[in-house]
Amino acid sequence: VFEVSNDAKMKRTMRRPLPSGRLSVPHAVMWASSVGLAGTTLLAWK
Repeated sequence: VFEVSNDAKMKRTMRRPLPSGRLSVPHAVMWASSVGLAGTTLLAWK
C-alpha cells in the first residue's frame, strides 16, 4: 500500500495487483485489516 507509486515505476513490480489497478487501495487496506484482526483474535483466543 505504501509503495504503490514506486512499484508502478519498476518493471519487475509493475504487474502486481495494486500498481496495475486490478486491486484498489481501500480494498487492500480492508483485506489487510481483516486478516490482521482475525490473526490477532485467534492468537488471543488460544
